[in-house]
Amino acid sequence: MTRKEKRTYADRAEYLKRAVTERRRKLKQMLIEYRGGVCVICGYKKYAGAFDLHHLDHSQKEFGLSVRGLTRSWDKLKAEADKCVLVCANCHREIHGGVARLKLYEYIHPLRSALKNNSPHSLSLTHRCKLRKAYSRSYPRS
Repeated sequence: MTRKEKRTYADRAEYLKRAVTERRRKLKQMLIEYRGGVCVICGYKKYAGAFDLHHLDHSQKEFGLSVRGLTRSWDKLKAEADKCVLVCANCHREIHGGVARLKLYEYIHPLRSALKNNSPHSLSLTHRCKLRKAYSRSYPRS
């Protein structure tokens, strides 16, 4: 004898909403870690909610990685994140406002690995000079 399910969506709505929210937060955290965990422009790394993924080439964008984008599979998210750089919300607004530039990105790969190992001094002197020069061009002093 099978029992008829008496629960309805209305009974479980709050649970389902919480589960979806938690999954999205978990996926965002995983994406942040996948992309290095620090803003490629300023090095910010405190709060996961303050990070955005900025597409380097908008013509390659299949979907946005905002809340609705986080409903896709991990493999699709990683493929889309590979087309992006991780930036904090402030730097992202400055990129779109024309204040910050991403020319700095070509120097970031060694910096990201050094920051992951918590040793920015492991960069060569030449590389640190190039990084400082690129950074100063991106953020001219007033």
